[in-house]
Amino acid sequence: MNNDKKLTDKQEKFCQLCVELNNASEAYRKSYTADKMKSNTIARRASELVKEPHIDSRIKELRGEHRERHDWTIDDAIKELEEARQVAKAEATAAPMVSATMGKAKILGFLIDKSEVKSEGSISIDISFK
Repeated sequence: MNNDKKLTDKQEKFCQLCVELNNASEAYRKSYTADKMKSNTIARRASELVKEPHIDSRIKELRGEHRERHDWTIDDAIKELEEARQVAKAEATAAPMVSATMGKAKILGFLIDKSEVKSEGSISIDISFK
């Protein structure tokens, strides 16, 4: 964190929830005792909190981490699976090679997992995952 001021546990929770929920008022409700507060009061207090330099700094830091963590694409997954497949092929290990190939096929939509769910009586449901 760039700011020297230490956050309280509630402030840290507020910052985390601001990033997760992308809603300062809802983050405030879940971080502080606000069940008897009016919506306007919650919105005002949440707005005041996000303007505090140490809170703002922490939220920006968390958003950066969040962006890095979620900056993974299908292309990245395909590339990693292909690398794993090539290693397995070079080592002549069929099972990991097949597993990597199947993973790629699923991501690309060539395979659809189907399972049949049955219950007592005559209900049968076919569920497809795509």
